[in-house]
Amino acid sequence: MQGSVDVIAERAGVGGSYLLRLFGTKKALFLAVVERAFEQTLSEDEKATKGRTGSEALAAIAATRARLTRDDRTTMMIQLQAFAACDDEDVRETASTGYGRIVEFVQAVSNASPPELARFLADGTHHRILAAMHLTTGRNRPAWARLLEESGRTNARY
Repeated sequence: MQGSVDVIAERAGVGGSYLLRLFGTKKALFLAVVERAFEQTLSEDEKATKGRTGSEALAAIAATRARLTRDDRTTMMIQLQAFAACDDEDVRETASTGYGRIVEFVQAVSNASPPELARFLADGTHHRILAAMHLTTGRNRPAWARLLEESGRTNARY
């Protein structure tokens, strides 16, 4: 795990030991990184929907998420890693709070019904999973990957 701390420290332009002194533990650092990843996504959603509501807001969020998934895999992968680590109560709380704020924002700005909201978020999750596996482009993608991606496009989502 020290290697991952060093990578984060390098990106932040500080030493790994300094970073650990700031956060106290690797877990506290991880929680801060997870919290920041969800905040970034929410911030991007807010920028994308400025002056938009309803289906126009959903389309703007979908376009922004597709761009972020393509251009900023790190944020997406941090969120996926957080979901995978939710056996830990602190990680679960941080991920739940971050994702919950996003869900509440998307619902408020779009006024989507619960089924519409669930479908929109599910399509985005499918796309993120495909992106994590590098299955969003290329001719040699499995048929199931093309099927999920096409389904998302048909429903004007991610």
